[in-house]
Amino acid sequence: MNQEITFKIIMERLRISRKLQAIKYVLAAVILFSIYILWMYYNDAETVLACSAISAISAALFYLIHNAKTVEFDDNYMYITGREIDKAIPLDKIFKIKLTTININDQNMWKIGYLDGEIEKAIRILPRLMEFAIFKQVVSAKNQGVAIKNFSHTFDFDQ
Repeated sequence: MNQEITFKIIMERLRISRKLQAIKYVLAAVILFSIYILWMYYNDAETVLACSAISAISAALFYLIHNAKTVEFDDNYMYITGREIDKAIPLDKIFKIKLTTININDQNMWKIGYLDGEIEKAIRILPRLMEFAIFKQVVSAKNQGVAIKNFSHTFDFDQ
């Protein structure tokens, strides 16, 4: 009685996007401190202008980080989760993984293009490097037609 046993290795979900949620509390503190400075020095035009600019930039960054999506993957799917989104995209529907010219703290943003039904969509992430290298390998194995572009230049308008 010889039974053939086959094993399939199932990979757990790996997160490829960075978790930046803690930074929003620092930004909130910067906003509150700027408002305090505005209140204390409301007669000084230069201080008001500087604090207003710092508050506006911090508020914009707070909003972007607060609404950031988490991107994970396993053997078959890329998962995008966030405040108002929860999607599972088959890895064979990813058609492009592209480096962009946007850098944050010497870390590159990447753009992942995928098909959602018949509609081309994209998500931009600041990846975790080790997991992102595995992600690119897994996607290449699932979809030989994926375009992985590890370079970018200033005349590349597909950012």
